[in-house]
Amino acid sequence: MLELYNAADASLSSTRFLKEEIPVPDYNALKDLKPGDISASYLTQDMRGNQMAKVVKLVEIIPAHPASLKEDYLRIEEAALEDKRERVFQEWLKEKIAGMYIRIEPEFRYDDFTNKDWLK
Repeated sequence: MLELYNAADASLSSTRFLKEEIPVPDYNALKDLKPGDISASYLTQDMRGNQMAKVVKLVEIIPAHPASLKEDYLRIEEAALEDKRERVFQEWLKEKIAGMYIRIEPEFRYDDFTNKDWLK
């Protein structure tokens, strides 16, 4: 999937990444490096799908630690915004469900629904 670059997205300007967030080609280039080492060049794709050569440097490996505003502000901000988006969406959905007609087949009515208002 092609992701569009958003220059206003602060998380894209971070130089700290979770291992799970690193694209596979970059991870493969970094996995055997020690802090301060520079990788050999390799081919990869940018956010628009254009092929490019890349060289990466491993500056430091940060061990797992409890989150703090000083070190993890962008991640905490992102989590807070996602939580707020979800709460606002759930409030909107709750208002809309009252005016919706929803049919759920009888064999599925006993499933555990996240939103209990689906069943009337």
